[in-house]
Amino acid sequence: MTPAIHVLKICLVFVCLLNLASLIAFQVFVITITNKRLEGIGKPHTVFAWTEYGTIALSGLLFISYGYSIWGKPMVHRFIRAALLLHLALFLICTGFQWINHQAGLADYYNNETNMFPDNKIKPFSCENFEGTNRMGECIVTQCHNFAPIVTGFIVVIEVLVTLICRPLPPTKFSL
Repeated sequence: MTPAIHVLKICLVFVCLLNLASLIAFQVFVITITNKRLEGIGKPHTVFAWTEYGTIALSGLLFISYGYSIWGKPMVHRFIRAALLLHLALFLICTGFQWINHQAGLADYYNNETNMFPDNKIKPFSCENFEGTNRMGECIVTQCHNFAPIVTGFIVVIEVLVTLICRPLPPTKFSL
């Protein structure tokens, strides 16, 4: 493995770890805090979508696979590995964009269709409404949860393409 690809894989282990940490932090802290707030006013609890569980599981799988690709020996052909990693990356990218579309749609609904927040328009990807409050950390974790899977997915796609293109060819057995 060339040194540049090795460094890229080490960076990907770190990025996958950050992605996994942001997803788990969102599930553990933000959803718990939201459910406690909703309990106080008699509203139903927040439920997890299957994409949340899938994103966490696949992020953990990516973290383990990149860790093994650095310190273990190859077990599958590089094209099979590329196909599997591309499927995982595309799932992360698609569910991330689906989540962002959902957030933007909710903000648009509350801003235009209802009159719940007439003085304060909801900005789905900004924490400016939380500045100076004790909910700023919650907003930061939510923003990381929104964008970390997409960033991780695109970096995985780049790594797979670089590994497929720049990998040195095995020596040929040619004799004169």
